[in-house]
Amino acid sequence: MPSLILVVDEDPQIHQVVGRWLADAGYECMNALTPRDARDILRAGAAPTVVILADQFREESGLSFAQRLIQRGRDLGLLFLAPLGSASELGGQLLGLPERILVKPPSRRNLIVTVDELVLAVEAITRGCAQKLES
Repeated sequence: MPSLILVVDEDPQIHQVVGRWLADAGYECMNALTPRDARDILRAGAAPTVVILADQFREESGLSFAQRLIQRGRDLGLLFLAPLGSASELGGQLLGLPERILVKPPSRRNLIVTVDELVLAVEAITRGCAQKLES
């Protein structure tokens, strides 16, 4: 079963391009225009391995949305897409999960390599937690 990637960005072009790249790489992809839409998707039962999100939305920052995800105890990787200036500012505020920042718009290669790395990191965390429970 392919890993699910949730893309949260107000730019429909990001959904179209990133979704196509992820599908070509064998991932399942869901899109949300806002953090509120993403929360609805998650409440409906979606369990993404990685969330790709913009650094800023009209209603809240990408960082605050990510913090809410973490508070709910989700094991996932985070990939922030940010303009060049914001990417360097965001770097000092990362959350301790498997996370990366790419300058927006990312290249296809950088996006896929980064998502692959995050999926592997999350799977390793999940395996480690499962092994601890079995002990």
